[in-house]
Amino acid sequence: MSISELTLKSKDEPVRRFEVFTGNGRRREWSDDQKAQIIAESCEPGVTVCSVARRHPSKLTFASASGGRPELVSPSSAPFRFNLSHADGLVGCVLTQKADCGLDVEQIGRVDYRHLMPTVLAPEERSALLGLAEADRPGRFCEIWTLKEAYLKGRGLGISYPIRNISFSGFDGNRLCRVVGDERDDGSTWHFWSRPVAGAYSAAAAVRTQRDDVKLSTAFIEDLP
Repeated sequence: MSISELTLKSKDEPVRRFEVFTGNGRRREWSDDQKAQIIAESCEPGVTVCSVARRHPSKLTFASASGGRPELVSPSSAPFRFNLSHADGLVGCVLTQKADCGLDVEQIGRVDYRHLMPTVLAPEERSALLGLAEADRPGRFCEIWTLKEAYLKGRGLGISYPIRNISFSGFDGNRLCRVVGDERDDGSTWHFWSRPVAGAYSAAAAVRTQRDDVKLSTAFIEDLP
């Protein structure tokens, strides 16, 4: 068990093993005093990966994956993947265990959906959107937009991808994705989540997994300077 995988809930909880990684190359060499400090901090009740990382940011090393997406590469034992997104006054983060993931947040009404419909929406999405009451259209357009962005970010693709080839449905239940003209991915192996946040934003997450029992817990930070 590495320290990045350990969270203690009480001082009486048994610990089988602590391991502090060292090595050559780009990994940092830890002195005996530093190792002792890491172990001592990991013994504190309620310690999480985030809290340790905030105290010791130099322990984390990132690299750019496909499409410029940041990935955590050190410590190599870190059991999670992540994706970030932000809008004016809001930031969000999605974490998964090894699965590809993407997140997008946008401010509802920031742009006029009528100007973007021809370039963003698939024909079936456009028809469904125009079937809604006018007051509901900006929120639904923003929801579709963030779902598509989350999916593309999860795949490590950029805005050059033909976004009208992606279509979403099932807004009354499970979000369903359909991708045409792409032999690499048809959208069927992804799980999606979307919802309004803080009244003025739309947020969406995409996770690639074959599991059906996907559960998503969310947390957003508002009122950023």
